[in-house]
Amino acid sequence: MESVTIKIVVEVSKAIRHGHHGIALRNLDQQIIWAWAADDVDLPMGTRELCYTFPMLPLRPGLIRGT
Repeated sequence: MESVTIKIVVEVSKAIRHGHHGIALRNLDQQIIWAWAADDVDLPMGTRELCYTFPMLPLRPGLIRGT
C-alpha cells in the first residue's frame, strides 16, 4: 500500500483568527479511525488547501449503501 493524501479546498471569505479546526475520518460503521484538531488557527482570506497525508488508507471494495 502507498501513502494517500486528501486535499480539501476551502474559500475563506473573511480572515479567520484564532479559529478551531477539526476533522475526522470514519469507517462504514461510523467508528472514528482517525481524527485531528488544532486551536489558534489563522487562515487569511482567499483559497486555501488543507492537506492530510496518511501512510496508508486501507479500503474495502464494495458499494456504500444507505447514503
